[in-house]
Amino acid sequence: IAAGGVRAPSALRADTARSRALATPDVLTRAEALRCYAVICRRQRRYVEAAEAWARILDLRRCPPHITREATEALAGHHEHRVPALRSAQQFALHSLGFGASASRRHAVHHRLARLERKLRQASCELRLEL
Repeated sequence: IAAGGVRAPSALRADTARSRALATPDVLTRAEALRCYAVICRRQRRYVEAAEAWARILDLRRCPPHITREATEALAGHHEHRVPALRSAQQFALHSLGFGASASRRHAVHHRLARLERKLRQASCELRLEL
């Protein structure tokens, strides 16, 4: 809340997007509102709320593929860097490849998958050393 008890504009946008997502029965409008909410939350470093919104997008039936792809990519990053749950990140990254992305997006996903594989191998080696 900004000075004087008035909400900051970005907080109002987040609340508006969230309210719109919850209120509408239309799948496209709900998906776009959840996407907007997730992006705003991520920009505000409210990562858990952003991840919850991305996950809700994946629960929608008939969600536009470009929004579903964006949600899977965002959740791959969240699970790699914030949680961390490397196997989940790997599954989200693999899932994001199925949406006909551009060559540069595919390259970025393959780069993420290679990095995840290295992290998983390193974690496996560290676990063996502890035993």
